[in-house]
Amino acid sequence: MTSFLRAATLACFATFTATSALAEDTLCQFSKWRGAPADIAMSWTGSAFVLRTDASGDNISLKFNEESSDWIPMKRSSNGRFDTFVYRRTAKPAPGFIKRARFSFRIYPDGKCKGFVEATGFPLLEATGKTR
Repeated sequence: MTSFLRAATLACFATFTATSALAEDTLCQFSKWRGAPADIAMSWTGSAFVLRTDASGDNISLKFNEESSDWIPMKRSSNGRFDTFVYRRTAKPAPGFIKRARFSFRIYPDGKCKGFVEATGFPLLEATGKTR
């Protein structure tokens, strides 16, 4: 039984290592926010995001100083000037109230990056920064 568990653990580790090795991560560190005071805008856009591109597609994790969100599957579109990654979220914070939000992130070839949050009933929030 012990050897079976070791073999299973090694197989999982090998799979995880191979998957991680194939992933390409890009970090975007935000430095400016618009649309609301920086602390409020940052609570929506995060202080940074990590784009991970691997065999499963494009995923983003938002960074909130020392904490990170789960990986979020994104839809990619390109127009030649930048790549955009989008996801939409619908929340029901109270009975009869629905809040829709569109999160989009751009990465430019020169290393510039942006994050946008458009939510029903709120001003557009924009964060800008550089990739590392």
